[in-house]
Amino acid sequence: MGKVFQEIDDKLAGWISRQHIFFVGTAPAGDGGSVNVSPKGMAGTFAVLGPRQVAYLDYTGSGAETISHLRDNGRIVLMFCAFEGPPKIVRLHGRGRAVLVGDPEFDELRSAFGKDRTLGQRSIIVADLTRISDSCGYSLPLMDFRADRDVLDKDQSSLAALNIRGLIALDWAYALAMAAAAVAVFVFGLLLQRRREYVTLRAQGMRTGRVRGLIVAEAGVVGVLGVGVGLAVGLGMASFLVSVLTPLFVLRPEVVTPVVDIAALVVLVLLAAFLSSLAATSLVRRLPMTELLRDE
Repeated sequence: MGKVFQEIDDKLAGWISRQHIFFVGTAPAGDGGSVNVSPKGMAGTFAVLGPRQVAYLDYTGSGAETISHLRDNGRIVLMFCAFEGPPKIVRLHGRGRAVLVGDPEFDELRSAFGKDRTLGQRSIIVADLTRISDSCGYSLPLMDFRADRDVLDKDQSSLAALNIRGLIALDWAYALAMAAAAVAVFVFGLLLQRRREYVTLRAQGMRTGRVRGLIVAEAGVVGVLGVGVGLAVGLGMASFLVSVLTPLFVLRPEVVTPVVDIAALVVLVLLAAFLSSLAATSLVRRLPMTELLRDE
């Protein structure tokens, strides 16, 4: 005879933790769409967070229907089956939500899971339970558990050997260095194009310090304008790409603004403009006035 529980007690939590597989069911609202059932495994990917709250680690797979359905209506059911020992089925109905990697809550929830694998993790599915029940499970087959499949963990090990995160960080640093170098070369070249004007100002009695201040100020204006135009173009292209790529994804891609990365880029560009202006000033100061002011 089936039973409805008020909460997940220690005995039920212990039984759930001993099951090697569970199934997640979701469906879209209305008459359209398809019901989705996803089998889940791997030890350390499921956690009982409270008497009426559970969660599991969600890794990248062939689809994202669960997250899509939860964003649509939040309905979810998790089913555990006893394939060893006494027959039993436990269903956990509730309202679910996806906590994505990068969300403030993700790191706090991640500590509740024993699974170390991080490559491919995209979210934590949290379910606040509205109904906890069991049923007989008399028709379930008896099966012996051999081991969790290690395909995904081997993938992580091989990719970790390549230090993918390190390569991404190196690529990011290279892009920043190239951007800073391009700005420095542009500003330096622009200022040298006006070297005759600066030398003329010196010949008219303007002190070197004032000339240096004028060059630095002009370089700062160029740097600020470049940053502004770059941000506008970048955000515009990101929005355009999202609108173009949206039909290709189950989940709607979002325009993410990496504030820290943008701030680092702005500082680096302005610093490059400043240093290039100082280099241009040093060169202008050493230029012979007679050679530059002589008629060509």
